[in-house]
Amino acid sequence: MRVLNYIPCKSVSKRIFKKNTKLYGHKRLIDYSVDFAKYTQNEILVSSDSKEILNSLNVNYKHLRDKRTNNIEKTNLSIMQTLYDDKYFEKFDLICLLQPTHPLRRISDYEALINYSKEHKNHIIVSSILNNENKQIREGSFYLFPKSYFISMERKVEYKFVSIGISVKLNIDDVSDEIYFHKLLNNIEELRSNGVYFK
Repeated sequence: MRVLNYIPCKSVSKRIFKKNTKLYGHKRLIDYSVDFAKYTQNEILVSSDSKEILNSLNVNYKHLRDKRTNNIEKTNLSIMQTLYDDKYFEKFDLICLLQPTHPLRRISDYEALINYSKEHKNHIIVSSILNNENKQIREGSFYLFPKSYFISMERKVEYKFVSIGISVKLNIDDVSDEIYFHKLLNNIEELRSNGVYFK
C-alpha cells in the first residue's frame, strides 16, 4: 500500500495570526507535522497559498493554491478533491491528512491506523479518543482517506473512528491552546516518554 502524507498549510488564520508559520519552541507549527511525516518514510505533499512557505520546505510534492483552491472558506476535503482531479493522488492508495494544528503525534498510532485501513479499504479512518462517558470522539491528528473516496461525488464511504488510546490531545485553535502547547514544550522528554515524536 502506497501512502501519501498530505499537509495543508494556509498562510492566514481566523483566530491566531499566521498560526501555521508561527514559532512554537524553536519551530514553526507546520514544521512539527512535516518532521513527523518525514519520519514515517512515506511521501509528502504540502498545499499552501504561499510560495514562501512552500519554498521553505523540503518535501516530495508541493501544491501552490490557485483561484480554485485559494479561499479561506474552502474545506480540506474540497481542496483534496481538486488535488485528486489534478492527479496528485494518482500513484497512491491511501492519503493521510495531517493538519498542522495537531503538532503532537505518535508513530505507533500512525502505523496502527494504516494497518487498520488495510482491512477497511472502503472507509475513512479517523483517530479518536474515549471521553468521560466511554464514547469515542473525534481526536483529529489523523484522517486516512482511501483514494476511492475521491472518485465519485456520490460517496457512500463510511467513517470509522479508531481509538488511539491515551494521548496528549491538542488542537491549536485559540490562545489557551497556545499557552498549553508552550507549557508542554517545557518538558519534551516527558512527551517523548509517552511516545510523542520530536525531531
